[in-house]
Amino acid sequence: MSISSEELADLLERTTHGISPAATDAIRTAVNSIRIRRISAELDSAHSHHLRSTIDAHQEILDPDAIERFSNVGVYGVDFHHANALACTRQSEPCIVVFKGFLDLIRYFASLVTVMSELQHHRANAVIYDGEGRAHSEVELFSLAGFSNLADFIISGRPLVPLRDMLGSQAGQNVDLGVAVSTIFILLHELGHVELGHLRKGTVRAETTQIALLEPQALNREQTEELEADAFALKMIQPEYRALIQSSLIFALGSFAFLEAFSGGKSKSHPFTFNRLSKLAEASNLSKIDRQIVEGWIEDRVRNFRSLSNARADPGGNIIANIGLTMPRDHALSIIHEVRRRVAADHGVLG
Repeated sequence: MSISSEELADLLERTTHGISPAATDAIRTAVNSIRIRRISAELDSAHSHHLRSTIDAHQEILDPDAIERFSNVGVYGVDFHHANALACTRQSEPCIVVFKGFLDLIRYFASLVTVMSELQHHRANAVIYDGEGRAHSEVELFSLAGFSNLADFIISGRPLVPLRDMLGSQAGQNVDLGVAVSTIFILLHELGHVELGHLRKGTVRAETTQIALLEPQALNREQTEELEADAFALKMIQPEYRALIQSSLIFALGSFAFLEAFSGGKSKSHPFTFNRLSKLAEASNLSKIDRQIVEGWIEDRVRNFRSLSNARADPGGNIIANIGLTMPRDHALSIIHEVRRRVAADHGVLG
């Protein structure tokens, strides 16, 4: 079973309703590549098997009903760098399509956050000297370089630089678990769109790296359905694992929060990340400590969003583009390479 390149391109084209011009351009670029390179979605592809094996390997966290429902839905993986996941119907059969770039983005963000945390813990006083002999904090340079790489991926679609190899056994396992749990939640969220009847005739529900606009007092239909799909996904998780899901979603949705903070709201198709996480936290019965972690993260995202709102409104206030000007991609890659070399020489790996 497969979805042809032409059908896959058509599905993506139908996800551009109500999103920003920049996101529309990114989808159209992906559509052109899919058609030119004849990229299809296969049920029997390595990426599709990876998605299914992720579900199989973590069945203990799933409600038995979720496993049964997954058996009735085609899960298609697309080995392509575009960052998107979507739910659709084809020939009256429901299906979920996940692009590899979407999971690569989650893994990158989880690895970036973890590496920065480990650098702060183990190398807080380390510095890098520039060509003029001035000292710069290693962890701050790495942070800027990492987010510059992310900004470049968002703007140009160029591949992300792997960071997972900088992490040792324990830290790496935490990232891997976070990515696996995030993958399951994404699949459950898309399954929710199918099961809750959100796929009205001719519609496709997508989770592309698209910034969102939310007026808390007046949710539109699409925003409400996104929160409903989140709630469905959480209910499909066994209660004792919901705190794990909540903490892992900070990895999964972190890139969206990055977009919201640095680019603002330009689409009415999805609620803000911090609103989605707040709703999930309310329904998760988190421990006091877990709730404090999640609420602290959310409050930090809200502060970032508000503090950057004026800068976004200024002439030339495209902050994501300005990150690339402050630290161009080639410079960012050289910083990441240098810190990786230093870590390998001093510690081998982090964590």
